[in-house]
Amino acid sequence: ETWTGVWHGAPKSVLIEQTYPGEDDHREHFESLLPAFLDPRYIKVNGKPLFAIYNPHGIPDTKRTIERWQKFAKNAGLSGIHFVGVSGSASWNPIDLGFNAKILQLGFNRRDWVSKRTPIKWLKKKFGFWHGEPTKQSYNEYWDIFLSFLEKEKKEDKYPSYPSIVHAWDNTPRSGNNGFVLTNDNPKKFSEYLFYVKQCLKNEKDENNFIFLKSWNEWAEGNHLEPDFKYGSQWLSAIQKFLSDGDRKAE
Repeated sequence: ETWTGVWHGAPKSVLIEQTYPGEDDHREHFESLLPAFLDPRYIKVNGKPLFAIYNPHGIPDTKRTIERWQKFAKNAGLSGIHFVGVSGSASWNPIDLGFNAKILQLGFNRRDWVSKRTPIKWLKKKFGFWHGEPTKQSYNEYWDIFLSFLEKEKKEDKYPSYPSIVHAWDNTPRSGNNGFVLTNDNPKKFSEYLFYVKQCLKNEKDENNFIFLKSWNEWAEGNHLEPDFKYGSQWLSAIQKFLSDGDRKAE
């Protein structure tokens, strides 16, 4: 998507514009990725390399673009590409746009804050920076909402979908009092919630049993798995425990 100056108070300032020049640009993009797609280590679903696209609705004529890439893949000797769409919207159907699956991620604006019938309270809660505080939500509450969201999506099971989980969040280094903070997050709780994610996915077929982590190194959003001074490598240890012993709840 187009990069703007939203994080330093200039949302209308365009830093780098995202453009889609046309057929030749798509072909060059595909060819730059082809060596990775052909690498035997690349993650595949039913023999097709998995490729995730952020904000698929931002691509002009999305379905036709996906069809074009599928044609490139088959001409290059692949059986196709397993396209996954990354979008915060829970309502869109990836199949309609030519995708094979979508990533389920829960934004931080899904909470029912305060009724708009009490406008002063609602404004203070929604726009906490007006009275000198970022918006906050407890870690437990966020996970309760996310797990309910995930369970509902999996029951409907209209198409393959993969959860994107957030282990921590604090973007006040970028946004100041206009930021959002998950409070009381820690690796132990994260390890426990990974167990519940596992339960939601217990009926998934192996080829579609993916979990995405958000993210590896978003330091300005307090959303990094890389070791730090506060927890060392405990976030990574929680993931390691989950992978080696995911059927047991963390002690």
